[in-house]
Amino acid sequence: MALGPAGHGCEYIKHVPVEYHGHVSGQQEVRLILVEDKILLATFALREVTDAMAERLKGYLRHLGLKLGLLANFHGTSPTITPVRIK
Repeated sequence: MALGPAGHGCEYIKHVPVEYHGHVSGQQEVRLILVEDKILLATFALREVTDAMAERLKGYLRHLGLKLGLLANFHGTSPTITPVRIK
């Protein structure tokens, strides 16, 4: 799949494993886009971005071994992009 005019590689992630105390206990359905194996993109159309949404994205970043995620909110007349980083 190509993303944008530059044709960046991306992968649509539909499920992530759920772990508890180091053991996989199932899978959670998600709708995320992994761009160039470096950036995790979460898209939605809501009135506001909450801290809980950023914390959830941080959890996915940690699980996937990534450092940068983007919350892309398409509510309103123009999209709002909020970067989410972990150390």
